[in-house]
Amino acid sequence: MTGVASPPDRPFVRAVVRGTAAAGATTVWTVALSLLSVPLFLGALGPAGFGAWVLVQTFSAFRGWGALLDIGTGTSAMKLLAERLALGERDEAAEIGTAALVVSAIGGLAGAGLLVLAVQLGLADLFGIEGDERTGFNTAAVMFALAIPIDLVNRTLHFTLEGLQRVDLSRWCEVVRRTLVVVATVVAARATGDLGAVGLAYLAVSVPTLGLSWFIVRRHLPARRPTSATGVELLRYGSRIAAIRPLGTVHRMMDRLIVGAILGPSAVSLVEIATLVQGGAQAVVAAGAHAIIPSAAWLRARGAVEKQRQLVLRGTQLTVIAVLPLVIGPAIAANELVGVWLGGDGADAAALIPIALAYAAVVAFAHVASEFLIGVGRPGVVFRAAVVALIVNLLLTLVLVPLIGVVGAFVGSLVAVPLSAAPTVLGALRATDASGRDFVRATLRPLVAPGSWIVAIAVLAVLGPFGDLTTIALIATVGGLGYAALVMQRVDIGELVGRSVPAG
Repeated sequence: MTGVASPPDRPFVRAVVRGTAAAGATTVWTVALSLLSVPLFLGALGPAGFGAWVLVQTFSAFRGWGALLDIGTGTSAMKLLAERLALGERDEAAEIGTAALVVSAIGGLAGAGLLVLAVQLGLADLFGIEGDERTGFNTAAVMFALAIPIDLVNRTLHFTLEGLQRVDLSRWCEVVRRTLVVVATVVAARATGDLGAVGLAYLAVSVPTLGLSWFIVRRHLPARRPTSATGVELLRYGSRIAAIRPLGTVHRMMDRLIVGAILGPSAVSLVEIATLVQGGAQAVVAAGAHAIIPSAAWLRARGAVEKQRQLVLRGTQLTVIAVLPLVIGPAIAANELVGVWLGGDGADAAALIPIALAYAAVVAFAHVASEFLIGVGRPGVVFRAAVVALIVNLLLTLVLVPLIGVVGAFVGSLVAVPLSAAPTVLGALRATDASGRDFVRATLRPLVAPGSWIVAIAVLAVLGPFGDLTTIALIATVGGLGYAALVMQRVDIGELVGRSVPAG
């Protein structure tokens, strides 16, 4: 395999910092795209049509039900690739990458068939979609079905790049894909107002974005026929991951499905608006921790225990620092935010945003720990905690949505999330011989004063005699700059970023 670029030939810290920076930059772009697309979709499709489009997207192979079809082999490949390359085993890494693509292709074809069958059996009836909207919904769902195998292979290629310690390339591939999807589907919606045409536009974009990912991966890792032993290893660890990833997908999708089935597609549009604001904060969480699984696998393969502890504590600290102002400001100024963003169309969603953001804040403290445990081969801790939280969340959502409406879905999530977060953090601390005091010192103590500052500025701005846009601008500038200054007084950001994942 002469001439093949390999992560062990690059300084590890540089690869991680570069990947984290790329993840942060691309996250800002994709969140902005999502936020900008909502008013355009609402104007073209109306609340019911937009809600129906959101329901179709729950079957996505990137973040919806279709993502389950790789049975955990994407994440498994990322972990195993990082371990193999940390030990210089390039041929084995190439076999793992090929095996993962084969599994994802087979799973994608099966998923496509299942979704088409569901459409034929009356999927639209589950959400009460009738008339012309029913035809558009069914057509869009079939288009999504055809895209599932394409997207699932593309997603696995992204995982492959992350296992190669090229998170930056993975994220840039994703931002290109997401940009083309948003542009194509918005144009189709505005031009036709037809949900079926929107689905066709999505399918048309899927093929070239797969080609881009394939080209980039093959420049760094050639295809190599896997042995049976490689396939067994991939599937063995993938089966353990497959027990965890469905839980995250179920959590992300069940609010939309339950609200859609009980209250109808128009109510789903409110869920989507609040979830997009929540998703902006959670995207920063994911971006800050995007390199954790391959980094943890790398450090574990080299026996670097102290550096694993630093990975958990400093990684969590950096994540919480980045997310806190994105939670506090929008939660306090939710009405002003929705007013500037959607005008009167999203007023009912403003009450949901603070609860959704409170959930994101709790997740920020546990996400690095969760990814770390998966990276070092201890997914059982994450799985057991997530199962308990999911069951509680599901039961509460089913009870509360008929009683108090859409807000019940978000209340259920908020009540349940500590049941998952606390055991996950404790598991990571035990795995790295860190104490609860170490965790509090890293994540809470430095942020009391900065957090208090931005709360005070946000409350004063909301209560002041300002318009919506001026209120948001004051919170972003005065609150944000003061927060940054106070953080830098208490945390050595240069040291945190430069040494958060020391070289193994």
